[in-house]
Amino acid sequence: LTLSDDEARAFLERIRWGHLGENKQVCPKCGSIDSHFWCKTPQRWKCRAKMCGHQFTVLQGTRLHGSKKSYQDLLALLFEFVEGKDSISARQLSGKHDLAYHTAYVLVMKVREAIADSMKAEPKLTGYIQADAAYFMKYVRPSNVGTGAALSAKRDQKNAGLDSDGKTKNTVSPKMHALVVFVQTGPAGKRRYKVAVVKTENQVDLLTLG
Repeated sequence: LTLSDDEARAFLERIRWGHLGENKQVCPKCGSIDSHFWCKTPQRWKCRAKMCGHQFTVLQGTRLHGSKKSYQDLLALLFEFVEGKDSISARQLSGKHDLAYHTAYVLVMKVREAIADSMKAEPKLTGYIQADAAYFMKYVRPSNVGTGAALSAKRDQKNAGLDSDGKTKNTVSPKMHALVVFVQTGPAGKRRYKVAVVKTENQVDLLTLG
């Protein structure tokens, strides 16, 4: 089922303002909660407050404010990002949706930043918490040494501390970091999650982040 641009906009508005009640919005300038005026041209809301009158869209006050993409395209891109089985890269998004790579990259980074902000705003996890980590950029990649004519140089380098293949031993990269996932255990649908990036997976780091 494909949504029209108006249907996609209405869907985003229900997600953002649906908890306020039927046909209610929040003016991002004055904070007034009301059934604000809908302007067909341009398509946006106008605050009912007499001292305000600010015009706004569902994206104002979010990281997607100012996007040149239609609501329909934005919703499709967000769906791809969330539902991707093994995640999805900016390059994949750019190819699938006929976008410039930089456009797709900026959008993906904005979504990731929004997710990080929402997790930071949540209260700390409580009860029994499990944590697991995956390390990235852990080692400095060893350089390769030529063969054939460079075989004698390869032997000399081996004597200088390289392994049998003429490669330097793995050393820990200063750029190494760990992505830690915290899970507050509980019944299905009640579990809470947090994700954090740390330099090392030690007890002090984990206790301060949970």
